[in-house]
Formats: sequence, structure tokens, C-alpha cells
Amino acid sequence: MFLNQPNLLLAGAPKCGTTSVYDWLIAHPEVGGGVEKELFYLMDSHDWKFNPRANISQHGEETYHAFFKQSAKHIVDGTTLNLYQESAINYAGKYQTKGVFFVREPAARVYSTFRYFRDTRTMIDSSISFEQFLGMLEQGQQFNKNNQISQCIEQSNYVDYLTKWQSAIGQKNMKIFVFEDFIRNPEAGMRRLCDWLEIDADFYKDFDFNKANESIVIRNRKLNKLKELFAPFVRSKGFKDWLRPLYYRLNQAPSNLSEKQQDKAIIEQLKQQFDGKNRQLAQVFGLDLSAWSKK
Repeated sequence: MFLNQPNLLLAGAPKCGTTSVYDWLIAHPEVGGGVEKELFYLMDSHDWKFNPRANISQHGEETYHAFFKQSAKHIVDGTTLNLYQESAINYAGKYQTKGVFFVREPAARVYSTFRYFRDTRTMIDSSISFEQFLGMLEQGQQFNKNNQISQCIEQSNYVDYLTKWQSAIGQKNMKIFVFEDFIRNPEAGMRRLCDWLEIDADFYKDFDFNKANESIVIRNRKLNKLKELFAPFVRSKGFKDWLRPLYYRLNQAPSNLSEKQQDKAIIEQLKQQFDGKNRQLAQVFGLDLSAWSKK
């Protein structure tokens, strides 16, 4: 291993609580992170988050390692889209890095993705309902080449991706958590993660488990577009952490509870589409997915 080279990938899935877990994890004195939670350095060239100015295929491993400034027992990259990237799998296989993965009931993850990109990121028109969104996915809508949106159903078939990781790093280097069980008792979940990483689990006794990156409804979409335009130029994490809640207080609209109630029936129908892959996921990795059958 190189000095400060990441040896732990918190690799998804997106919209499964990983931003909170990353924050809790790097608070531990035996864990260090990168200059950002999500570096997107291991993206494949076809992914919407591929950065031509910073990627492993063109700029190599040394540039990647330079994003990690701390020395610790575990150095973590929290890029959740790594789950789907061949570049990330190849890197992990080469160095036998550990991988931590979170899986969420797939229909709920699809719905959360929709609400996030429509209401928080304003990348989907506000007039589009969840039912219309599913129809657009079925018709092959590309959403301005944002494959995190256009492939959100495919990318919720977790077993198709996790088996690739299994082949690359072996099941002994993988830890998979069920989001619904983990978030019900974060301390117990973090203790299990610590035991697996062989670090002090008592650090999380009386720990403040604040949640991060929860989706909200944006009031002024034009203002949000302006925020999205300038966000990449704000590098200071401390400043971002200060500015984000202030911005959301100023530009947050009430959530549409009646819409959420109407969408429940559609979500229940969508669940059936994932039954086969969910059974395969449970069988291959020995997971208890009973939380996904609860309404």
C-alpha cells in the first residue's frame, strides 16, 4: 500500500444513507477520508459523473492517492457510484481493498432517487409525477445523459453489481448492510462495522448520530440552478457544511404529503419487479431482507 492510499471503499448504493455513515465513520480516530466524501475519480468514461480532468484512466493512481491527506488504519473513499464502476472494481481487485455496501428496498430507492433529482437537484421537471417518471424510464428517456436517473431501476438490482465485487475482492473483504435495519439502530450498525474493521467500537457509545444529505423540496428552482452552477467551485468542506443548512432554510418548500400518499400504491407495484433479483441477493450473500416485505 502507498502512504495514505485508500484501503476501504464505501461504495454505495446511492440514496441508502451512506453520506451519514461516511460522516460517522471518518469521525472515528482510526479512520481517515479524502478531501471530499465523493471524489468520483474511479468513474468509467460513460458515467455522468466522469471528470475528464480527474479520473484514474487518464491521470493514474498517484493523482488519486494525493486526494487522501490523512494517515489512519483505514482510509475511506465514500463515492457511492463506485458500486457500478468497472474502474473501481479493477482498482479494488488490484489492491484487495475492503468494500462496504448498503442496500435499500429497491422500489424505495428508485422513489428516493426520483424525489432527490426532481425536488432537491431540480434536474427533473417539477410537473412530472412518479408514475410519469416510471413511464419515461420504460421509454428510454436519457435525462440529459444522467445515467444515475435513467438507470435507477437497473442499478437497484444490487446482486448484478455485488457479484462483480465478490469476484474481484472476495466475500471476506465485503460487508453488506441492509439500510432499513441499519438506520433503525445506527449505534448497533456502526459497532458491527467497527468489529469487522477491527477498530474500537466503543467510540460510538453516546455518539450523536445526525443524518446528512436528506432530500428536500426546493422552492425556487432558478436559484437552485445557480447553486448547482457554482457548487463545484466551493472547495472548503467547512464552508459547505455551514452554507448548506442556511441555503436549505431559505429555499425549502413544504413537502407534498398527499402526493407521497398517492405514490405508495405505485411503489408497492414496483416492488414486484425486483422479487427475483432480491431473492438472488439474499441467497448469494446470506442477507435477511425481511425488512423489505414490511409495508
